[in-house]
Amino acid sequence: MKNIKSIISRLTNCFSDVEAPLGNEVAIIDDWDYSAIQKSFSKYLDEIVTLPESIIVRFTGALAALTPAGLMFFLPSYLIYSIKYPESDVAEYVISFVCSPTIESKYWRDRIDLFDESKRQAVYEFLLEMEKVEEDKTYLPLIRTGKLFWGSDPLKGSDLN
Repeated sequence: MKNIKSIISRLTNCFSDVEAPLGNEVAIIDDWDYSAIQKSFSKYLDEIVTLPESIIVRFTGALAALTPAGLMFFLPSYLIYSIKYPESDVAEYVISFVCSPTIESKYWRDRIDLFDESKRQAVYEFLLEMEKVEEDKTYLPLIRTGKLFWGSDPLKGSDLN
């Protein structure tokens, strides 16, 4: 439990300098649930890591629909929820999401340079903790791939494709 509190604190601190996206720049316009995500998430732009758990559960798969600024702002809420509830559907989605980036993907190329070293390290530590609590073992190979990505500087020679 102490390690979980430490990771939550680190996530909160590492992402505390992220500026909130403009209210109309939270979600990608082409996304199928854009207006619902935009409307729901825009209510929580006052302070980072304040997205209520009920919104996270309602919009489990929303991370992929967020703009780069939206992702940086709301990702910590999803990571923290997943640490608290590692057996949840949200945790499964978050593991799949953060462990599948590739530099060849335009989605990730547009976002990855926003993650400075401390933010990448915080995501890496999240994955280390999730690896420990992953009882299902289904996600362990994915977590290991994610650790390779987040534990390195993907723009400086990561060979993950």
